[in-house]
Amino acid sequence: MTTRRVFVAIALTFTACARAPKPAAPHLPDAARSKVSSINDAKAEAALAESTPEGRAYEKALAAWFGPAITPASNKCRAAALERADERYDLVIQLAASGAVRQVLVDPVTPYTACVQAAAGELLFPKPPTDGHWTAAIMWGRQDH
Repeated sequence: MTTRRVFVAIALTFTACARAPKPAAPHLPDAARSKVSSINDAKAEAALAESTPEGRAYEKALAAWFGPAITPASNKCRAAALERADERYDLVIQLAASGAVRQVLVDPVTPYTACVQAAAGELLFPKPPTDGHWTAAIMWGRQDH
């Protein structure tokens, strides 16, 4: 009988814990909160950033800067990792207020895109309109696109 009471007590305790309200998430600064868990989340953040007038102006300026900035690394990556180097891929980057790279995500991940991902992480971008700014691009491994 004692064993049954202990089991019932454990079951009731477990049920009560499972139903207990979860504590509120701690308040984090925007930069800390913006650590995304997937490339789709990152693309959504980039689209939101680009929807503002400041974001649109930044993306326009960034488009002219980024091609010449990433091309040397892209060419090295293409020579080193020929497998799937001619495919389309998504490149999503989060920037600090200084233009330093916080995160770089690619999809799909291939030897070539992983190489470009690492190279993009070493670039210093023009200063974005906000700290934690996300930007996204559809890229082609081939230069004829």
